[in-house]
Amino acid sequence: MVHAASLSGLLDIAEGKAHPPWSGRLWLTVWCFLSIALSVVCIARLPAWGGLLLLSSVVAGWLAVALFGISRQAEWSVTAPLWAYFLLLLIAIPHEWWQTQRRSRRLLATFSHYVAQPVLDEILRLGLTHSLTPTLREVTILIADMEDYTHTTSSLALDEAAALTKGFLGCLTRPVLAWYGTLDKYSGDGLVAFWGAPLDCPDQADRAVNAALDILLEVDAFNTQRQSRGFTPVRVRIGIESGNALVGDLGTSFRSTYTAVGDCINFASRLEAAARDLPTQLVIGAAAQRKLIKHKTTSLGRITLRGTETTIEVFTIGLD
Repeated sequence: MVHAASLSGLLDIAEGKAHPPWSGRLWLTVWCFLSIALSVVCIARLPAWGGLLLLSSVVAGWLAVALFGISRQAEWSVTAPLWAYFLLLLIAIPHEWWQTQRRSRRLLATFSHYVAQPVLDEILRLGLTHSLTPTLREVTILIADMEDYTHTTSSLALDEAAALTKGFLGCLTRPVLAWYGTLDKYSGDGLVAFWGAPLDCPDQADRAVNAALDILLEVDAFNTQRQSRGFTPVRVRIGIESGNALVGDLGTSFRSTYTAVGDCINFASRLEAAARDLPTQLVIGAAAQRKLIKHKTTSLGRITLRGTETTIEVFTIGLD
């Protein structure tokens, strides 16, 4: 019966009643190549669930093409591409998951040195894997430093100077992280911190001022402990200013560093230095003062920034 059916088909072809079987191998090859290439390229740019959806769509597309080929008596294997897609599923999806975990670990390792844990949790929750990319952001900068550090430590033993430095930096750091600031760097006996990146912060100036006021309280408590042990008190100077800055991973292949670069950082540094000659430990720039919502400020008048010819009005929160 099989032979008879085959002979009947050949007679139908010979008499023009039927079409010869369609090979379709060229179309099969083209489909396999394009579909697998598309999957490999797209899976690298999609989350894991997106890769699964893509592969499901490709399988559905292939089944539609296969049914069309079968209706044309195509001489191809329906299951061969399905095995290729299955192999791609076993390799590409786990690889993409591994890459995602690797990016998350890198993000976690980088930001764990700069931001408070709640901020880090929010970054991971939002999936902001692009947070390291340098972008122009509006930030508020806080720079704090110890006045006359060299003179203060010159009469101390090495271990006493180290304890003073670590204790003082602790007084600066705790309030910054408590108010969800980003620690940029330590500068010997001081620090640079900012608000507004990597997460948006509408009340960034108020948070910076809150951190500054808490720093003053921490340093006062630190001085009380030092004086009880017979050491002289130290004085902190703080400058705060707002503006646009380039924020992101601006390090090199040798060392990653999440930092901010811009004129507002330079202005904040000069405001911190200006506190030496002003009756306050906290100096706020005009741009930051305009962004304050909850704090009332007192004008300190206009000053000329050290090293420049720029004259600006500066402010503070109360007077020491």
